[in-house]
Amino acid sequence: DAERANTPGPRSESTYLNIVGGLLTLLLGKSPSGMPYSSFLTQEAIISAMVAHHGNAMGITERTLQAKFALARRNLQSTTS
Repeated sequence: DAERANTPGPRSESTYLNIVGGLLTLLLGKSPSGMPYSSFLTQEAIISAMVAHHGNAMGITERTLQAKFALARRNLQSTTS
């Protein structure tokens, strides 16, 4: 079944979520000296920019990104605690 072959397994899904969670942490984080790593101050600002730039791509909607980002943060936190 071609659709099943393209669906990521649990390990791949967890890997992708960890990557997204790590990127969110960096985008919203600061260096040890207190300098922001990016110009994004909130997750909402990241979502707004993504929707503005890539809103025509599948899965790039405010609601989907909020859900995926929350899942990514939880997944990353559970693997690093």
